[in-house]
Amino acid sequence: MESTGGIERGVVQVFQQHNIAVAVINPKRARDFSKASGRLAKTDRIDAEMLAHFGEALQPLPKPLATEEQRALSDLVHRRQPVVEMMNDERRRRHSARNRTAQADIDSHIAWLKQRLKALDAEIDQLRQTDADWQQRYEWLTSVPGVGRVVATTLLALLPDLDQTLSEFGRRCSFQFR
Repeated sequence: MESTGGIERGVVQVFQQHNIAVAVINPKRARDFSKASGRLAKTDRIDAEMLAHFGEALQPLPKPLATEEQRALSDLVHRRQPVVEMMNDERRRRHSARNRTAQADIDSHIAWLKQRLKALDAEIDQLRQTDADWQQRYEWLTSVPGVGRVVATTLLALLPDLDQTLSEFGRRCSFQFR
């Protein structure tokens, strides 16, 4: 199935609970495959046929079954991003606000958003630290120059098969990770 910005997660979970293998692919890959196959019409039936043909031809890896903790970490990481975006939006608004009441209101909202971000980060860190494998991968990831807490935790949350992906990449490129 195509990724739909998170809406597909519930369907994937139901499939996995019934031992049905499911691969989630980038919609652009599906569209490019469709173009390359010469089927540009966009109907549900044609989309379903193209996704089936895509699966047969390219055999994408099935999405691994996420644990409850993995889903919780993913939800928290997904929630963190809009909080950061709202804070940045408010900072831009604060720059252009001339009225003191508006400025004070924006400042108050920024302060509240900072508290929410701090609380989310604490909950994300606490959840990450409950799993020894996550903590080991986190320490490995953060040892890479330029990879900090946010990037490492996002990778852990959104790529539960990160070790498998890196190992496959390393195998294809003739080098090993770790």
